[in-house]
Amino acid sequence: RGGEGVRVRRRAACARPVEGGGDARVRLMRGHPPRVIQIAWPRAQQVNGRRRVLEHRAPADLVDAQFAIGYRNLEARVLRAEGRLAESLSAAEGAFDAARVLGLTSFPAKMALANALEAAAALGDTDAVRRYLAALDDLRPGQFTPFLKALQQRFRAHVAAAAAEPHVAVAEGLFHDLGLVFDLAVTRLEHAEWLVAQGRGGEAGGLLGEAWETFERLRATPWLDRLAAVEA
Repeated sequence: RGGEGVRVRRRAACARPVEGGGDARVRLMRGHPPRVIQIAWPRAQQVNGRRRVLEHRAPADLVDAQFAIGYRNLEARVLRAEGRLAESLSAAEGAFDAARVLGLTSFPAKMALANALEAAAALGDTDAVRRYLAALDDLRPGQFTPFLKALQQRFRAHVAAAAAEPHVAVAEGLFHDLGLVFDLAVTRLEHAEWLVAQGRGGEAGGLLGEAWETFERLRATPWLDRLAAVEA
């Protein structure tokens, strides 16, 4: 709306295609932060599309601080999708350290925190999970947004062992209220995994069914495979 809409349209008019973009149909605005990067691709090709973006822009070419942080966040997601979890965590750590100067409630910092927690949890590095969760302790009540609280509760469940269920239940409620359907589906899947690990697999059916509907609609194949493993 208003002036912001005009600025975005002007930036979009300056967009240039990435050579070899193919089906990814990538448009980059040189020198602008990631919020004005428009990427359209079939969901099945997301990792390949993101990899093309990374190959196109070398870190040394990223002089804009927010763009550089966004690059590192994208790199962390690609590496995690490729199963290179230690490298993903390293990229997310770099993004988070750089983004903290913008404030933990800034979009780049929140994404870096989420990526770091995702990679640390996937590695089973509970010390790293606790370290990143501790960063939220410095926030004032007005800064502690529902998304950050949902993120906190979801990953507290990862380190709470037998006491995880109250945390994951809060995270599910918050993600639902925020309309973040993918995050909600992932949290439900993690809840189901926890129930199975506790010998309560019979209670996991509803959670798995709801998560399956979301992953199927989004064509999130890796998550469908993980869900199938829990059902098995």
